[in-house]
Amino acid sequence: MRLRAPRSVRIGALSSVLAAALLLAVAPAANAAGDTIAIGDSVMLGAESALLKRGIEVVDAMKNRQAPTGISIIKEFGRKLPENVVFHLGTNGAFPLTMCRDILEAVGRKRHVFILTLAVPRTWEAQNNRRIRRCAASHVDRVTLIDWHRATRVRPEWLAGDGVHLQPLGANGYARLIAKAVRPGE
Repeated sequence: MRLRAPRSVRIGALSSVLAAALLLAVAPAANAAGDTIAIGDSVMLGAESALLKRGIEVVDAMKNRQAPTGISIIKEFGRKLPENVVFHLGTNGAFPLTMCRDILEAVGRKRHVFILTLAVPRTWEAQNNRRIRRCAASHVDRVTLIDWHRATRVRPEWLAGDGVHLQPLGANGYARLIAKAVRPGE
């Protein structure tokens, strides 16, 4: 005589197996170049799902975020901070002169920073972009510039009517630019 588990136990076990399989199926793909975190504001938030699909493992983006807040986020990770740090802040206000130094101190010497210029039709855009470009040019061994400003001038249809936030096509373009910079060989 063959013993069988009660129907409720069999269904419970099956649902546990299915739940585990579903979690594995939707887990983000491992980044071939190592772990990557992207820190940004509402622009990045608009591309969160596109970034995750392209292997950016952690996206920490929030509406109205100011540039100095990014330093706090980096510091919170401490030793667990991934080796690649994508930084796109300054859309909502000043990118202070000290920001580059603060970013590099916070990430440490063994990590690489990918920093994006801004597309924000506001009085601070040009000054913030000059500072971001200077940061990348001064630290070519540790900082890679991703010229989002230039990309949106070539592809203005990527942006919504406010000239800042992303259209769906722009979200994909934004994620593609970042992924290509972090993993240039792919």
